[in-house]
Amino acid sequence: MSAKSLEEITKGYFSDIRDGLESKRSKRIIGNENYSTESFDELFESVDLYKSASVSRRLKAESSGELTAPEEYTYQNALRPWFNKVGLNQSKVGPHPDFAHLKDSGEVEFHHIVTMFVDIKRSSRLSLLMPLQDAYVVKNRILQACVDVIRALDGYPHRLMGDAVMAFFGGKGNCPEDAIANALNASSALKLILTETVFPELNKLIGKDVNLGVRVGLDYGSRKEVVWANYGYGDASEVTALGIPVDLASKAQSQARTNTAMLGQGILDYVDFPDRYSEIKTVGKNKSEERYILPNMSDENGIPINRRCRLLKMEMYQDLLPVPLNWKTLGSSRLTYRDNIKFKCYYRKSDSDGWEEYKSVSYFLEKDMQLKFELEVLNPNELSSLYPLNAKFIKNNHGKEALQNEENGLTDTKVRQIDKPTDMYQSSIVLDFPEGTAYRGLHTMEVSLSPKSNLNVVIYSDIIGVFIK
Repeated sequence: MSAKSLEEITKGYFSDIRDGLESKRSKRIIGNENYSTESFDELFESVDLYKSASVSRRLKAESSGELTAPEEYTYQNALRPWFNKVGLNQSKVGPHPDFAHLKDSGEVEFHHIVTMFVDIKRSSRLSLLMPLQDAYVVKNRILQACVDVIRALDGYPHRLMGDAVMAFFGGKGNCPEDAIANALNASSALKLILTETVFPELNKLIGKDVNLGVRVGLDYGSRKEVVWANYGYGDASEVTALGIPVDLASKAQSQARTNTAMLGQGILDYVDFPDRYSEIKTVGKNKSEERYILPNMSDENGIPINRRCRLLKMEMYQDLLPVPLNWKTLGSSRLTYRDNIKFKCYYRKSDSDGWEEYKSVSYFLEKDMQLKFELEVLNPNELSSLYPLNAKFIKNNHGKEALQNEENGLTDTKVRQIDKPTDMYQSSIVLDFPEGTAYRGLHTMEVSLSPKSNLNVVIYSDIIGVFIK
């Protein structure tokens, strides 16, 4: 699957407003204009013209039988294929579609859900750096990107609140585990796209480093913990969810560090999320620990509920995303990209079944499935000066079930050697590594490739995460 770079995708995402913003910025620099009183009608005219032309192109394409996606699906079109998701998520901001029928019904339903709160840190400063109308254009474009990424991972945007978004993951057609996987992946994809491309592109357009950031709060509530109903009355009402996990997801977001996510106890416990990919937040010089969501509320007996929370180690989890390796290495990834080497995972139920590709951390697999990890070196003669190569496979199991059953420890390392091809026209070399799904939680297989003559030099490395029910 070919892919544009994230930088190319984001430049296209801002193409309709780039000329207007850059033109106005140039005028302010050259003429030292008082931008606080200047109208930005020209900018909105350019946006309207672009949209009109875009609509015309779309109508022409559709009339000839060619289906095109509207511009709002920029990141969906880029992300969904990498997570094996088909079609587009066109959900609107508002009630979750599975519970919209509760409007004015007087009924309630209990159902599990993952709640997400996203906050764009320091976005209020935009109003001090540019005209208010311009600040609206920029802030709205950030929120549009958030909504698009949330929907790309099957989320449902529920509310837009200034510089924040509330969303739900899961529903009547999803198991809780996959809802959690989608929410985790959305939070990580948001951080990757916003911090590595959207915010830097905005800084270029604005001409200043606004130092924007993103904070995410996530929590999962079971069927017993979440009630759906219509709140308010008449037109002054909405269908939404109520419950401690829903309410405290916003508190978790406020506790998150910039450019990371705070995970609530519901997520940590339900999928036995590994400590390796999360950490307790510490504050102050004394490194005091924030183990619980604050404020730590008390129950009817005055006993603190002590709802645990941990920060997602965003850079580590980001490495697990199934997006192209050259996307992940934009940030502080420890992985090593090489365009002629691929690492994939396949699964099947039995020997009589065909292999299906499993995209890293994209959803939860059932137990007792066969796995096959495949390392493929394309055009292997391009590496002729480096042979023989050492391929090191490192398996890491996590969670209570693995700890109770793995007598030889949670980590297993195996090394395979790749020799120089004898056929100068050989198109590829493939190494298979068999495994299986045995324990609930998140488990990983990492591979690194080094010349045997210098094992300190890593020419390729990647990692795949497997969620197991």
